[in-house]
Amino acid sequence: MEPIVKKPFNATIQRIDKIVVAAENYLQTQKQLTLVVPADRLMFETSPLNRATYLRSPIERLSQLLLRVEFKTFNPDFKAKSAGVLGGGLGAAAFTLALFFEKVTSFELDYNLWEMSKKVASKLGTPHNKVIFNHCNVFKDVNIKGFDFLYFFEPVLDNYEKLGDLLKEASPGTIILSSIFVNMDHYPLVFPYSHFIRHQPFQSLLQLFDIHERNEMQ
Repeated sequence: MEPIVKKPFNATIQRIDKIVVAAENYLQTQKQLTLVVPADRLMFETSPLNRATYLRSPIERLSQLLLRVEFKTFNPDFKAKSAGVLGGGLGAAAFTLALFFEKVTSFELDYNLWEMSKKVASKLGTPHNKVIFNHCNVFKDVNIKGFDFLYFFEPVLDNYEKLGDLLKEASPGTIILSSIFVNMDHYPLVFPYSHFIRHQPFQSLLQLFDIHERNEMQ
């Protein structure tokens, strides 16, 4: 894909990562994020109220995949108009997608992450401050119809059965980029073969990601 924002690309990705990491560190000092494993600087638990898991998307790899994959080869009618992020966290993936898509919407359950992501967006400036942040339950309050592109990373898979029901509501032709599943048995539950087409164009880049396309409604 071609970025729609003409900025020094690699420097922009590094800046996003730096500011998001700073936000993580701040939330730790406020005891709003807790390391799951002390040696791991990426995996956190959110507030006790939600008991969710936060894992920052690897946006350097994500950005390189977006640069190198031409999604029109899967869906000739694909347009980089709207992208949705399920489980937006602190916004790292949404801010990256904002370099490629005209409209990006992030959906996040945890209040502290949602509040902080808006502050990060303000600090990053245009186009990242145009991301729409929704505080909601992804599995109850989100309408994913109409998105050209959807993204989610590992923690959302904690509710893989509900996720499968949600993704079947995607419009035909929607491209869905996700983390690789550790449990292969989850694939037919999240992406039923009768509803989705799986694409694997760049094996070296897809060590962390999978690409699926919503086929015609069944």
